[in-house]
Amino acid sequence: MIQDRSSGKIISLLVFLLMIFSSFSWNQLSAQSELPLTYLWKPKYYASVEGQERLIYARSFARSQMKFVDIDGDLDKDLLIGKADGRLAFFRNEGTPKQPRLRLETEDFEVIHEEKDANQQLMYLNRIVDVGKNAAPELSDIDDDGDMDLFVGSSDGQ
Repeated sequence: MIQDRSSGKIISLLVFLLMIFSSFSWNQLSAQSELPLTYLWKPKYYASVEGQERLIYARSFARSQMKFVDIDGDLDKDLLIGKADGRLAFFRNEGTPKQPRLRLETEDFEVIHEEKDANQQLMYLNRIVDVGKNAAPELSDIDDDGDMDLFVGSSDGQ
């Protein structure tokens, strides 16, 4: 039996497999029923928190790329996740290096983008990092200025 934890309904795997692998015709069913058969699977992630099972994250980690790096300069490693939707999620470590406690800061990580306006004056704009699909973050101090620089690849290699 498969339990859909988001709705509490129980679906019989055996019946589902019989429908797929038998000579059952989906067209026959749709001709007899006005309601279309649909199923939306939304993964949810649970963990034991203080002895109780709790929902910790409701979006998918499918095809994710994780990087542990000290983003906020407090000498412990935070978590940056490149997601399948092309965006980055940021979990700040509010614990210590030996006892990390990661808290979701944002599911749409922003960076400060520098542009010049029509008068050639510098403007600083917050932009959500979105590379299309399958964000792959990498951090390195490329310019040797003491802070980490963020590079994000995508599924198309750009």
